[in-house]
Amino acid sequence: MRVLITVLIWVAVIVSCKAKTESLEEKGRAVVKEYLKTRLHDPGSYDEVSLHVFPTMLKTPPDTSVAGNMYQERNGFMISLKYRAKNDIGATVLNSLELEMDSTYTLTDLYK
Repeated sequence: MRVLITVLIWVAVIVSCKAKTESLEEKGRAVVKEYLKTRLHDPGSYDEVSLHVFPTMLKTPPDTSVAGNMYQERNGFMISLKYRAKNDIGATVLNSLELEMDSTYTLTDLYK
């Protein structure tokens, strides 16, 4: 009986962790699509190749007006994306982006 309960608890933990990861990817995917919709020459040509979301700690630069202020750490996410889209002359090209997103799913930084 103990073995059965232990197995059921582990199954519940694994399933709940998997569901959380999928929701992070879906939220990250939605944020990226909204960002690219305003920046692509032809948003209709967008084709996602790969998207990975990694939990990370973000560092906020210190406030220089306060003496002794240190970097502040907060939870966030790093999104690594590869996609195809048409450029300004109509050729389909492969692009990659890395974006930083805070815990409220707001883009904080962009790396090309």
